Amino acid sequence: MKIFLTFICLSAFISFGQNKYGIQCQLIQKPLILTNGEVTETMEFYLRCSAADHFIKLCESTVTEEDLIKYLDQGLPAELEIREGAWDICEDDPKEMQSRVGTYVIILELDSTSDD
Repeated sequence: MKIFLTFICLSAFISFGQNKYGIQCQLIQKPLILTNGEVTETMEFYLRCSAADHFIKLCESTVTEEDLIKYLDQGLPAELEIREGAWDICEDDPKEMQSRVGTYVIILELDSTSDD
């Protein structure tokens, strides 16, 4: 499922067909928590939209951590895609220890016109 999101000043509109829905989202980081409950020092990116946080899978995205860091705690001007599957398994490193699965977001493109 492909959804186009534009985040400006924490306000966003999802274009899905002809309908537009207003949502509130913010780019945040949270620590990786291992399956045994141990909180690690590894930080991961999420989109916080209302009451839900959506994991951003960087290895499938076209952006890097360095590209995202300037948007931390702000809105994110981006084209995103929602996917279902393993969060921690990447083609370049298929041996990850964690086995989190579910819905996640990949970033297809950042809106370069909104750069400072």
